[in-house]
Amino acid sequence: MATKSALLFNITPDVQTYLRMDAKGVSSTTSSGGGTVNCQWGNYTWEAFHIISFDDGTFGFESNYYPNCYLRNASGQNPTVNCQFWATLADAESGGTNERYIMHPQDDGTYYIESSISSGSYLNINGGGTKTFTGIGFGTVSLSTTPQKLYILPLFSQPANPPS
Repeated sequence: MATKSALLFNITPDVQTYLRMDAKGVSSTTSSGGGTVNCQWGNYTWEAFHIISFDDGTFGFESNYYPNCYLRNASGQNPTVNCQFWATLADAESGGTNERYIMHPQDDGTYYIESSISSGSYLNINGGGTKTFTGIGFGTVSLSTTPQKLYILPLFSQPANPPS
């Protein structure tokens, strides 16, 4: 069922803005999720994720630093992105609808990452032009009807394809 590999999400290879998850205190499943998902300049421990391939063809993104904490989206107007805790991978597969995404490969090696529960809503990373490390991160990560091309890179910064 699960295929795991460590990866990073980046806006462009020449801008070192990465998706960042701070899941401190997220240790049980809640209806609204928790933690903070934003951006970081450079890649460190909170910017690495495992890609999880679910049986239905969707994908989940588990924090490499915070085990069992997954990237989570909330549907609705101006949907936010935060974290959700699942005690086991089986729990995530059976209950984690807000933690599933559809990956749309593009011809240039990037991906559109679409919410599986909110069709036409895509993961967007907005670092706001910050170009320096900030301990608490910066910018926003949200869902938008405008797809954003994202690079998905292994920790060694080579383009990666989603597992088949």
